[in-house]
Amino acid sequence: MMMAASTTILGVEISQEIANGLPRAGDLPPLTTGSDGIDCGDDLRVTILDPLREFLGRSSKQIRAQIVHAALDMACGGTSPSPAQKSLAGCLSQVVEVIHAGSLIIDDIQDASDKRRGLPALHVQIGEPLAINAANWLYFWPGELIRQQNLSAAVEVEVYRVYHDTMIRAHYGQALDLGFDMTAVAKDRARPVSMAAIAMKTGALMGMCCEFGAIAADADAETRSRLAQFGETFGTVLQMFNDIGEVRATSSSLSPFSRPSWVWAVAADTLSAHEYEEFRKLISGSGGLPGREKLAAHPVVDEAVRRARGEMGRCLDGVSGFAGKTGTGFVEKIARKVMEAYV
Repeated sequence: MMMAASTTILGVEISQEIANGLPRAGDLPPLTTGSDGIDCGDDLRVTILDPLREFLGRSSKQIRAQIVHAALDMACGGTSPSPAQKSLAGCLSQVVEVIHAGSLIIDDIQDASDKRRGLPALHVQIGEPLAINAANWLYFWPGELIRQQNLSAAVEVEVYRVYHDTMIRAHYGQALDLGFDMTAVAKDRARPVSMAAIAMKTGALMGMCCEFGAIAADADAETRSRLAQFGETFGTVLQMFNDIGEVRATSSSLSPFSRPSWVWAVAADTLSAHEYEEFRKLISGSGGLPGREKLAAHPVVDEAVRRARGEMGRCLDGVSGFAGKTGTGFVEKIARKVMEAYV
């Protein structure tokens, strides 16, 4: 197993917690007992638990988990979170990373990617049917993690609602991302489709991270709402920079850029009808490196960078209203790194 490097998350140590927290074969009965009374937990260890233990144990930055703890600090208004608040935030940070891991497995299948975090993608290792089943299980396992916290009924229901609403929205976003060939979408629909896909697929998950931090802090309704909105905006802007980075990355194919993205949204906003048609033809062509070079050098990409920087600046302006300097400092650090890495 490739062990994840130990990562300090705002005073909370996270390394192999998620992988080590997976159920063991002996923990599964009676859910895994057949009608003949024979338990199949050990069989499930081979087909799902051991492959997931290896996958979840791979080194990762765990940015989403860190954002949960940053939001906790911001929601506490300058006072130190209590041990109980840190503990709940620790559980909820695992929830978001588990959901994210499941989405990565599905993304790799849908995108025909053969690598993830420096190693073979899960579907390459165990086949697509088992990988799909494992990813789906990761979407449901967080419910068990939440149940194990023995929260009050009111808090548990709120956590479940945020978790459920985010999963619904993320699947809507993925449907838009997969379901539209942007080279065939009318100019006046390119921005709405692209921005909705980004907000629901990426923004919603980051919004959940921040709202989870607020719930862990037992924040008031206004603070919780502000943090959730900030998280969704922050996640949306991060995806803008990711889209720009993909355009500028080395690749031999233009096919990934037929999906909704920030670059398409900016193209629709700024290009004339004729220019947009030429942009569409560039991406719908046969591709190859010359086409990629033309796309990377296209003026709309520079405009996308300029606008994304403006969006990030406005997003970070909203952070200044929170008193938790450790959390806000972390968010600002992530923002700087992203702008430097993707531009």
